[in-house]
Amino acid sequence: MDKTQILIFQCSESKFAFQLDKVKEIIRMPELTTIPDSNPNIRGVVNLRDKIIPVYDLRKIMGFKTSQEEDSELIEMLKEREQDHKNWLDELTKSVQENREFKLTTDPHQCKFGKWYYNFKTNNLILASFLERFEQPHAKVHEIAIEVNKVRMAGDIELAQEICDVARATKLKNMVDLFHDLYDVIQKSRREFAIILEVDSELKAINADRILSIQTIDNDALESINDSIDNNYIDKVFKADSDIILILSNIIFGKN
Repeated sequence: MDKTQILIFQCSESKFAFQLDKVKEIIRMPELTTIPDSNPNIRGVVNLRDKIIPVYDLRKIMGFKTSQEEDSELIEMLKEREQDHKNWLDELTKSVQENREFKLTTDPHQCKFGKWYYNFKTNNLILASFLERFEQPHAKVHEIAIEVNKVRMAGDIELAQEICDVARATKLKNMVDLFHDLYDVIQKSRREFAIILEVDSELKAINADRILSIQTIDNDALESINDSIDNNYIDKVFKADSDIILILSNIIFGKN
């Protein structure tokens, strides 16, 4: 039975592949030089050992959001969660001043940030490692309400107010500082790969978020695309467990 080796990689949430015999090397995405009035699908060119290689933007070709757009949306959402916690402490302070029950959550798993935090998964190891720093500071912020409610219920409004004020300058500030550092980490930690291929005797490159694996597959396992995949850039489809791997054709490079 004939077999084919493929390089499987990820771009955005989709998984793609090239036949391995087309792949010459894989490098970290270098700084690119943009070329005015070039093919709009070309992000720029790279000088690799005195060879000028065009780098095609797979995200743009496939109609995905750019990595910058994805990062901006994530940061914007996190800024809202940062503000949530400022508002949360404001409401706790008002409940003390008005001597009433505080009704917002004291469970760090149940606020909007907590629900996102405990379900978020990323392959960015730098980002994942940094996010671990949030767990204790975030929990400590929510613990403030438990302590404040006990003190308020005991009738010591002045002490309850003092706890809120101190928490704003310490525990909440620590978490806000973490959020601000996180925004920098998101913007600086994304690192793409450039897959260098030989196409029609020319070297061309395409971006990838992750390099996943090299697999040897039976040619019989390669399926032609069907009506549910409306894309001329896809040559074949390979199903691996629950994943669908889209094998790209040379058409994706078009003409320079």
